[in-house]
Amino acid sequence: MPRIVKKSKDLVAGQPQRPTNLSARAGAEWDRIVSELTVSGIKVTPAHRATLSQAATISADIAECWERVQMDGAVRIAQQERLFCVAQGPVGSRG
Repeated sequence: MPRIVKKSKDLVAGQPQRPTNLSARAGAEWDRIVSELTVSGIKVTPAHRATLSQAATISADIAECWERVQMDGAVRIAQQERLFCVAQGPVGSRG
C-alpha cells in the first residue's frame, strides 16, 4: 500500500537558518548534516531547525567526549559546563 503524503500549507520551502547560539563545533556539525541531507536529496525546511540544532549539538558533544576518552584512556568523568563524558578504558590504565 503506498504511503499517503500530506502536504502542509504551513511549511515554507528553503534552508533553515543556522542558530547563532551553537558552539563552533556544533556549527560545523550543522553544516555537515545539512550538506549530507542535501546531497542525499532530502529536502529540509525551516521547520527542521530545532531537530537539526539538537542533532548538531549532540554530535558535537559526542565528538568532544570521544576526544577526551582518547586522551584519558581510563574511566573518567569530564565536566565542562553541561557536558559529562564517561568511558571505560583499558583496565591497566586506571588510576
